[in-house]
Amino acid sequence: MNQTEQKYFLALQRRPGDSIFIDIARLPMSNGISTTQLAEIDIFTMQYTIEQIIKAIQDANIANPLYIEGQLIIQDNSRHTFKLIDKDYIGQFNIESFLKEYSSNKEIMNNIAYKFGTLINDIVISERFKTAAKEGNIALMLQMIFSISYITQRKLMIFLIDIYHKEEQKKQGLERVRDKAA
Repeated sequence: MNQTEQKYFLALQRRPGDSIFIDIARLPMSNGISTTQLAEIDIFTMQYTIEQIIKAIQDANIANPLYIEGQLIIQDNSRHTFKLIDKDYIGQFNIESFLKEYSSNKEIMNNIAYKFGTLINDIVISERFKTAAKEGNIALMLQMIFSISYITQRKLMIFLIDIYHKEEQKKQGLERVRDKAA
């Protein structure tokens, strides 16, 4: 099955292998818009928290109550599961700001370059990205990231958001230590 035939769905997963698709069009906040495109589902879910989406599913009465306590995910028509990116997860993340802030952190830049290389499997592009990361060429890094397929971009974005959250937690931990010392 090629990329253009792939369809994606919002789903509630009770346990691995046991999930139900949710018709986004039946949720009050969707304005009747229905989609099976991953990018469009992401745009929708990034506007709401998981709790808001689940509440809307309950209010619309479109899912068996056994699934409501499950995990909200994205699933393709081959039943592969994908992490749901909601409003809480994306938070204040901005890729350009993130790359600028950490461009001088060699460890983070090396990790990003390595992850990019593993995702695209193209040595020439991977080396070019690695060089851009070493040089702090944010514009070139962004250009390269946004030139790859959406599914690959998404995997990289999740990786970056996870680093962002980890670094934010470190900052908050340092602030708490400073507050206690004062």
